[in-house]
Amino acid sequence: MKVLHITSANRNSGAGSAALNIQQKQREMGIDSEILFLKEEEDFDKGIYSYVNSFFIRIRQFIFSFLDRSLTKRYKNRKNELFSASMYGLGIYSHKLVKRADIIHLHWINHAFLSIQDIAKLNKFIVITMHDMWHFTGGCHQSYDCDLYKQFCGTCPTLGSSDSKDLSYKVIHEKNKHLSNVAIVYVAISTWMKDMANESYFLRNKVSEIVYSGINSNIFFYSGSKDKYRAELGLPQSRKIILTGAGDIYHPAKGGAYLIETLRTLESDVLVLNFGSGNLKREQLDKDVINLGFVEDKIQLAKYYQAADVFLSTSVAEAFGMTLAEAQCCGTPVVGFYKGGPIDIVENGKSGYLAEFKNMQELNKCLEKALVHSFDHVQISKDAVKKFSLSYTAAKYVDIYKRWKKTAIQ
Repeated sequence: MKVLHITSANRNSGAGSAALNIQQKQREMGIDSEILFLKEEEDFDKGIYSYVNSFFIRIRQFIFSFLDRSLTKRYKNRKNELFSASMYGLGIYSHKLVKRADIIHLHWINHAFLSIQDIAKLNKFIVITMHDMWHFTGGCHQSYDCDLYKQFCGTCPTLGSSDSKDLSYKVIHEKNKHLSNVAIVYVAISTWMKDMANESYFLRNKVSEIVYSGINSNIFFYSGSKDKYRAELGLPQSRKIILTGAGDIYHPAKGGAYLIETLRTLESDVLVLNFGSGNLKREQLDKDVINLGFVEDKIQLAKYYQAADVFLSTSVAEAFGMTLAEAQCCGTPVVGFYKGGPIDIVENGKSGYLAEFKNMQELNKCLEKALVHSFDHVQISKDAVKKFSLSYTAAKYVDIYKRWKKTAIQ
C-alpha cells in the first residue's frame, strides 16, 4: 500500500501539522506513506516533498493563485474572509508521486494547488480529510451563520453578493459536475463537521467517517508536575492561571471579543497566559497577562498546558479544536462554547465546562466553576489520550484505506 498525503497548508498550520503527523506515524507503523506539500522544506528520508521546488514552478503557482483570487475581485462588498474558488490548479495528477501512489489522501489543498477538476483527474482511490467546510460549500471555509450550503449556495454573504448564480453557485456546480461520481471517502474531524456535511447539497448523507485530528501523546500527557513546571517557567505557584491561545485570537472564528469580555468580567484574581498571534493587554482584561507569542517547541507548550489551571477557548467556528485536545491530554480542564469540535472533546463537569453558544453570562460561570472545581487530572489525560492519540488516528486512516478500497474494487 503506497499512500500519498497532499496539502497546501505548511507544517506550522493546523491542517499541515495534522497531515504531517499522520504521515510520519504511518511510516512508523510500516506503511509506505509520503507527503507532498505545496511549499515546504524537503526531507526525502522522511518521505517529505515539496511541489514548488524550482523558480519556474514558483512563478507558475503565483500566477495560478493570482488568477484564482481574481475571480472574487469583482465582488466589491466581499468580506475579509478566505474564499477559494479552486478553478485553477497546477495539474499535479501527472506528478511522479501521484503516479506511483495507490491511495491519495487530500487535506487542505487550496491556494491553486489542486483545482476541482484536478481532484477528478487524479484517477486514484481518494480519501479527503475535511479540516474546514470548503469541501461542501461554494468556496467559503467557514459559513458562520449562513446555511445556503444546504441548498446550492448563491447570494453568498462572504462575497457580499445578491446574485443567486454568483461564484459560489458556480463552484458548487463544478464540484457536482466533476466530483459526484469520483471514488472519494470524505472524513470529518468532528461530529459537528460530519453533521454539516451530511446536511449540505453536495455531500448530503455521504459522510460516515469521523477521525479526530491526532495528538502526539508522547509530548502531550499528564505528568503531575505542575509545581515543577511553574518554577521552571517562572510562574507563581499560588495564583490561578488561565491559558489561552490560537493561531490568531483576533480572527472572527476564534471569538477574540468573547475572550476579552469573559476575562474582563471574571471576578477571580487570575494570571492570563496567551500564546500564538495577537497580544492581549492588561488594560483590555483588567488582569495580569503574559503574551508568549508562538510556542514552536511542543515540549515547552505541553509544560504551559500543565502549569495552567484552566485552558479557555472562545472559538465560534472550531472544526475540531487541536489546542483543546492537547490541553486535555495534558490533564488540563477546558472551558469553551457548546459548539463545533469542542462538543466531542470536553465532557461537562468531568473534563471542563461548555457554555451555551455565545452566552457570556453562562461562559463566565463555567470559568469560575472550573477555577475552583477539583478535577481528576489523571483521568482527563487518560480519556483524552485514548480518544485523540496520533497512533489511534493514523491506524484509523489505514483501516479506512483498506476497507473502502476493498469495497471500491468489489
